Amino acid sequence: MGTGPGDGETKGCVGCQEALPTAARVFRSARVINVDGGEALADRRWMVRSTLEDRAGAFVLALSLGAWACANTVAPGIDESEAVPCAPGESSFAFPDLPDRVGPPGVTTGSVPHQQINPDVIPEVIDEMSERIFALPDVESRPSTIVGGATAIWLPEDLNLGRPECVISQRELGHIHQDGSLHVTLPHGRIPGAAAAGWVERHPWADTRPGFEAYVMIFSPRDSSEVDVIFDLIIQGIDFVKGS
Repeated sequence: MGTGPGDGETKGCVGCQEALPTAARVFRSARVINVDGGEALADRRWMVRSTLEDRAGAFVLALSLGAWACANTVAPGIDESEAVPCAPGESSFAFPDLPDRVGPPGVTTGSVPHQQINPDVIPEVIDEMSERIFALPDVESRPSTIVGGATAIWLPEDLNLGRPECVISQRELGHIHQDGSLHVTLPHGRIPGAAAAGWVERHPWADTRPGFEAYVMIFSPRDSSEVDVIFDLIIQGIDFVKGS
């Protein structure tokens, strides 16, 4: 997330950072591998015998799991000592009510990696959403710095950010997953109504990690009317981090 005046940079993936030392410990002496390759793999234990052959296999396993975590973890490996809470600030603006999202409600994993598990993947609708978002003047399309294969909703370097602490990674306001669902920062005051109407779900770390307080998943759009709502939410998110 933004780490001060210079926006900051992510420091790599938690899983990748921890995989090698974990694997090395296992190779030397461990009978139990506790592979903590980021939040996605927390508390998984793999039992191995202490023969050289099994320890070598465990070494490879730990590296593989760390690489998996690096590819799938939702948040970048940022030192939490750098994290700053995303405060709502003072605003008397009242967001208008959103229409209810009709049809089956969005369902997610509810944990990290935070993924929608029931998206209706409609390529032409996802393309329409992407084209509208990336036609905005304050947005660029780049590969995500957070999730492999996702497309970042990137805020240009010359755009002044009034709330850089509310941007999870560098200048990535959010990203579009391949299934059309999105992660994005929204204004605090918009989130309760958007969640009640079925459009968003707060990130699992929203109440536990500084900077994630306003980070949500927006469910994959199923038609052009849903694209209209998502497009308005993205504009509100941009205005929020700009300090507008």
